[in-house]
Amino acid sequence: MASFNNVNELIATLETKTVSEMRTFARTEFSIVPGTKKKEELKAEIVAVYLGEKTPEKPRKSGRPTLNSNVVEKEVDDIKQPEVEFYTNHEETLQEEEDDYTV
Repeated sequence: MASFNNVNELIATLETKTVSEMRTFARTEFSIVPGTKKKEELKAEIVAVYLGEKTPEKPRKSGRPTLNSNVVEKEVDDIKQPEVEFYTNHEETLQEEEDDYTV
């Protein structure tokens, strides 16, 4: 978290920043997710977090959502594997394929 001598110094610093700079400042220094908040809303939230009146919301991770903790994962043994037929004689397989295409 950024170090300021008092809240007035923080407010004075925020007043000099643009909305874009303030969003970056909120994200990096205070772990605040600024979203599309306006300058005054963002300033109020930064001050509230600085004073300890509010805890910053936890940023969401991008990408696929994780499974809920109450979802029970199946054991690997419970998952039915598809049945696969293997040919032991390669010549027999080739002959069958050839017979399928001859007229």
